[in-house]
Amino acid sequence: MDHYKYCCHTVADNIEEMEEARSRRGYVPVLVGEREEDMEKIWVTIKAIQHLTIVELLEQSANEYGYQKGLLKIKYDANIFKAKLHNISKKCARVHTRNI
Repeated sequence: MDHYKYCCHTVADNIEEMEEARSRRGYVPVLVGEREEDMEKIWVTIKAIQHLTIVELLEQSANEYGYQKGLLKIKYDANIFKAKLHNISKKCARVHTRNI
């Protein structure tokens, strides 16, 4: 019975996630945190999610969690992850400006 409740809860969460994602085109929601209970949803641009640093973190998480349905999860300090995203965004902006 607990499994059934979990599955229904997951489906409801996925529907809400899909609706929220539609309003944030060009972004991917990622759960980031060192522990399961500390996970924080961070919206990452599609361009940033392809960056080598983020890809490596995703691969590490896949090795730890396995490939799962639902939101991507990265086991990492959320504040450090945000700082990395900020740096990646600044670098992408500089490259884009130079190419114009």
